[in-house]
Amino acid sequence: MENIGNWSKCAFAFTVCLTVSSCSPYVYSEQVGKYNTAVSNLRSNYSATAESINNDSTLKDHMDWLIIRPELKLGLGCTGTAPKANPCALTMGSEVPTAPGSPPAERRDPKKDPKKDPNEILKVLNNYTAALVSLTNAEDSAAFDAAASKASTAVSSLAAAADLPLSAVIKPAGNFLFWLIGQKLDYDRLQALHETITAADPSIQVLSVALKTSLSGQNEKQQGNLLDLLGSQIKYANILATRKSNSDANYSTALDAAQATAARFAAVHTMDMEAVASSVGQAHTELKVAIMSNDGQWSALEGSFETLIDNVSALVKAANPPPVAPATKSGATE
Repeated sequence: MENIGNWSKCAFAFTVCLTVSSCSPYVYSEQVGKYNTAVSNLRSNYSATAESINNDSTLKDHMDWLIIRPELKLGLGCTGTAPKANPCALTMGSEVPTAPGSPPAERRDPKKDPKKDPNEILKVLNNYTAALVSLTNAEDSAAFDAAASKASTAVSSLAAAADLPLSAVIKPAGNFLFWLIGQKLDYDRLQALHETITAADPSIQVLSVALKTSLSGQNEKQQGNLLDLLGSQIKYANILATRKSNSDANYSTALDAAQATAARFAAVHTMDMEAVASSVGQAHTELKVAIMSNDGQWSALEGSFETLIDNVSALVKAANPPPVAPATKSGATE
């Protein structure tokens, strides 16, 4: 009788899956994949932008040295006894040497929550979207159990980062008998996807708000650095223009460098970082609505994902602008 009951449950699940058009998680695999790619690109771009900010600061210092032509001295790393991790860096004669290659230490705010670090937020978001991909692609019971465990860990990490209560654990496959009908795998994966996205959504919304502050702050810092660099480049180009011994080639190179920095600033300045962060949360909301309604809600879902993808693509494009055409003697590009 127990076996008959199990078979009845299995047959019921099979019937449900046949009558619900979106029962298979494969229906959402493309959207989940797009979400994962967009979050991955956003995470990579944040790290690349942080590195670019540091590089621009270094280049700005170099330009200032060219302008004031200070007396140079060897830094602390330019000795045979210096730690191998310390590079040999030059310093101005009036500078008090600091740890070579290290930026000035920032004052630590004791009230600052390390969990709100944007790198950590993007990391847990990326781990979560990767877990969603694993759920939609699970091909058997073992893969599903592993994906469910990964999803449960990811949801808990999101909740911790958002300072929200831990969510329920996503359950593994259960009775092996149910797996004798292939549709049961689809049903369990869809249920797990539904539970995971529903449990994660409050955390996603909190973290998307936190990202607004982080992304906007980084964007403002990058704009400031680029303007500082541009000011030094223009000053250096003007100095070259007044030197009788200077060649046109040197002046042209300096002018082109300033033009390139101006183009980078223009690209970064146009970015709406709050919209980028909001699109992360909005896309997740539409995905949750689509899966809960079981009718796809494709128009809103596709629209939100297109917005997210476009926003992240614009970020990447701003970080890698096309080459600037050489400047003419009058300052205009050809």
